[in-house]
Amino acid sequence: MRRNQGFIQVSKNQKLEKIGKFCFVILVVLLTFLFYNKAGAQELDAPESILFKNSSTKQDDQQERTDSENKNLKITVKDKGVSQEDSQKLVRSTFRRSSYYRNDLSKLKKDRSLYDAIAKELKSTKMEPMIDAIAEFDRETAALIVGIAKIESGYNRCNGYNCWGYAGGGLTMNDPIKAVKIVGSKIEEYKNKGLDTPDKIVYIWKCGDKSCKTHPPESVKRWIYTVKSSWSRIIKG
Repeated sequence: MRRNQGFIQVSKNQKLEKIGKFCFVILVVLLTFLFYNKAGAQELDAPESILFKNSSTKQDDQQERTDSENKNLKITVKDKGVSQEDSQKLVRSTFRRSSYYRNDLSKLKKDRSLYDAIAKELKSTKMEPMIDAIAEFDRETAALIVGIAKIESGYNRCNGYNCWGYAGGGLTMNDPIKAVKIVGSKIEEYKNKGLDTPDKIVYIWKCGDKSCKTHPPESVKRWIYTVKSSWSRIIKG
């Protein structure tokens, strides 16, 4: 019996010793985890605060520039005798796509009547997002931009935003502002060469030659007439 009791006592001691070692290992692992987790958090504090500080500064700077542009535009419009309500509408219209325009608003400030004439033609059409960009061109170019779009697509039957049949009509344009800049620059180039009316630009835009003999006379006349219907309203303002 003594030998059995001694054996039982040794077994219990071994079990307690193993449990103690296991608990000690768990405690060491837990303390190590907490220590490194705390150290890592302290290391991240400084860069993270700098990042948010820089981001906040950029947002503040951008807001200050936008506020400054709005203020300048309001003053310009007010000096022209435009009501405060109309001034606010113009500001909202101009800056609703400010990422495209930044500070290039000089032409829009100079000719409000051009902007209104274009807006009247294109309101509630697929080309409405292009109004501001078209108004950045001079009146003669803007009139041709709007007039050609009228005959080529009716302002709505566009290939993406290619509303002018540009490049044979097969070119898809996915950005309304870039579409205006591409097509407007080409029309402006033709206008500067003397093709500044529907009667003159029809040869290069519709026919592709100097006589239009390859096209039925009726279709040429219809093209000129339809372009002129919008072109003349923009020219007159």
